[in-house]
Amino acid sequence: MFKKLISLAIGITVSMMSSIATAKPLQAYPNAKAFADAYFEVWNQRNYAAISEFYDADVVYRDLNLGTQTKGLNELERFIRKAVTDTPDLKFIALDAVKEGNQKLAIRWQMTGTSEGKGFEIEGASIMRLRKGKVVFNSDYYK
Repeated sequence: MFKKLISLAIGITVSMMSSIATAKPLQAYPNAKAFADAYFEVWNQRNYAAISEFYDADVVYRDLNLGTQTKGLNELERFIRKAVTDTPDLKFIALDAVKEGNQKLAIRWQMTGTSEGKGFEIEGASIMRLRKGKVVFNSDYYK
């Protein structure tokens, strides 16, 4: 069950980063936290059509806790959809975000939801590399 939750958290992070139709490159946001908030808004609204607005076509997404890695938008979307199916009330909140230039971003987040009738709250972090304002590599860490 915990592995499902972790997988779900990571999938959500990745999928929701997919983005809102109004997503902009990282450098267009006033700060890293604003980018992170927009990124998770897409996830929380299940806006799968907007995934390509936050993620590069060749994105590599890793969930180290689950030992999972996806490559490309299609694999990422499948991963996210499964996570949401397993935990329909899954939500992410960006707690903090810092960036280094326009190529590196770290987001500390909180994931909440219900799995197998039990509520959960997990804190984690996503470390990202960006190219032209889109995520090309994402690695999620949580406990």
